[in-house]
Amino acid sequence: MEKSIKQISSYWILLLLLFSCEIEDDFGKPDYSAYLGTELYSATSYIQKIYWSEATNEIIVAADNGITAIDIVTKEKRQIPGSTPGYLSWLEGNLLYYIDYEGRLMSINIISSEKKQTAVDSISISYNATPFTSAYFAFEKYRPSDEEYDPALFLYEFETKKETFITNGRPITFSPEGNKLLFAQTDNSGYNKYFHYDIATKSITPIQLSDPYYGDKTFVWTPNGIQFYYPNYPLVILYNMSTDMQIGQWESLATPNRGLISNSGNKLLVQKEKCSNPYYSSGCYETKEYYSVIDVTLNSETEMVYGNNLYIYQVLFLGSEENNIAYIKDNQVYLAEKPE
Repeated sequence: MEKSIKQISSYWILLLLLFSCEIEDDFGKPDYSAYLGTELYSATSYIQKIYWSEATNEIIVAADNGITAIDIVTKEKRQIPGSTPGYLSWLEGNLLYYIDYEGRLMSINIISSEKKQTAVDSISISYNATPFTSAYFAFEKYRPSDEEYDPALFLYEFETKKETFITNGRPITFSPEGNKLLFAQTDNSGYNKYFHYDIATKSITPIQLSDPYYGDKTFVWTPNGIQFYYPNYPLVILYNMSTDMQIGQWESLATPNRGLISNSGNKLLVQKEKCSNPYYSSGCYETKEYYSVIDVTLNSETEMVYGNNLYIYQVLFLGSEENNIAYIKDNQVYLAEKPE
């Protein structure tokens, strides 16, 4: 009997030692195959988008059933009364602007919950475009009376509430200073031609930019020039159109849409996989998926989130340094930090 008790005690001590040690993968590294980070919020309906509020130090969650603000430090939540944002939205200071499903530009104050409608309506915007600043908003508008300028490109000034027709074309993004607008026109052969509109002089200038890749692109206009991210499976390519040079390329299973790129354009979330169960020297029984943040200026990679079949369509790069991220998974919001 005494021997049995000793055997049982030894068994539990062995289990305790095993579970107190960090589980490692096949390469001797900690196994974070299901590491998702810290859950901040779980919605009962579809989450459309999340935003970072520098003014209030909160993550703003827009879901079909309402808007919620989450304090990044205390994790406390508060509801923001008002309509749910539509398919395109952005945050400027305390104002959450969005295009509702009737094509109107609306705003909600995330502090006072005051809701307003601007004079702009019948709006159309491409998904990957970011044609807005704190002062201006550029958009397409259908004008059936003038088919020559369809789509028509307009500029809206928030301070004066003035809507100005520019030309035909599709808005893409503003310059870092906010004084020029990059837009595109498609010629008869289906190729894009690029221009910039100077807000001060009201002049339109053709841009002789090298565009070696065709198809969907996500543009960013940085102090180093006009750049775009382009999917070329299994690679993501970053190209500087101003210098006619490729900046870098990274493996990714995910398409580099606007939701996976930081506001500065310097950080990119890529989806990758690695073998977790090797088969001799060349095969693999099982793979593990994970997401990494790429710093394109340093060409460095930081693994952040782990989990198979984990689909992330939007990530939020927090703070001015854009080091930490929040993301949406299955109508839940997580805060991801590099596991120590």
